[in-house]
Parts: sequence; structure tokens; C-alpha cells
Amino acid sequence: MPKRTDIQKILIIGATSAIAEATARLWAGEGHRLYLVARNGERLQAMAADLKIRGAESTGVGVLDLNDFARHQQVLDDAVEALDGIDVVLIAHGTLGDQKAILFYLGFFPAFMDLKALTMLDALIVILIAAVAVGSVKLGYAWAASRAGALVGVRVGRPLNIVAACVMIVVGAVLMVRS
Repeated sequence: MPKRTDIQKILIIGATSAIAEATARLWAGEGHRLYLVARNGERLQAMAADLKIRGAESTGVGVLDLNDFARHQQVLDDAVEALDGIDVVLIAHGTLGDQKAILFYLGFFPAFMDLKALTMLDALIVILIAAVAVGSVKLGYAWAASRAGALVGVRVGRPLNIVAACVMIVVGAVLMVRS
């Protein structure tokens, strides 16, 4: 538990994303004050209660769809008031290319690192490296697909897309039947 003077006032935007939730749990364990912002109010309330149990000094929530620009200032003001200022902001809204793949690879890290020895900064660096590593591969796939689409053209590309969709449906059905 940090000393009373080390407690941070942390605003987490996109708090219900997997990475934000994992980071919030780490911060809660250190006794920080947290204010969570996301679209799903029910999930936010459950998460806030969980973080309080995990050791957060305080937890507040603000329900906000980030596309609702008119409410941004009000939610920010509410966070500042609830936290009595803000020291740190984690912005984790939106989507990463493949969060499941990133979390899958992060699952291997306990085999290579002593997680108890990691600091918060170490954990954030590991998350960033995993996001860049997985994201850059996905970016390469997207670039290759766009080049292939340009080479094939619309006349050939549409039938290929239909065939690919049918193959995916059949494979999905086979997997469901086998499991």
C-alpha cells in the first residue's frame, strides 16, 4: 500500500476495456483514487465495487458515450470534483486491432518474468510492446490485403469474398458441431 502522500487521483476513460480494467486493478491494489468513464453504467458500477474491494481508496463512475461531445466537459468536471483534481489520465477507449491476441500473448509473460517484481511502469511497457508487436503484424496483414484487393479488382474480388465467407461459415459450423 502506498504512503498517504503517494496516492494518485486517476481518471480512466474507456474503463471497461480489458487493458484499462487490468491496469485499474493494479492501481486499486496500490490504494489509488479512481474515476471510471465508459458507456456501460451497470458494468462500471460492478467494476467500481470490485476495485474498492481490491483496495482503491475511492472509486467514482461517469457514464459517457465518447461520441456525445456535448457531455465531455460535464463528465470531466464531475471527475475533477470527485477526485479533487486529477494526477493521471489513462485513455483506453476505442479498439485495438486484436485485444484477444494481445491478452493471449501477455498470458505467456509469467513464464518469462517474475510478475511480483514488476513495477507499474514495467507492466505498462510490457503492454505497450505487446500492443505494438501484435498490432504491427495486423497492420502488415491489412496492407497486404489492400494491395491484393487493388491487384484483383472489384470484378474478381467480390466473388472471392463470397467464397471466403462461405468457407468461414462452413468451418464455423463444423467447429460448433465437433465441440
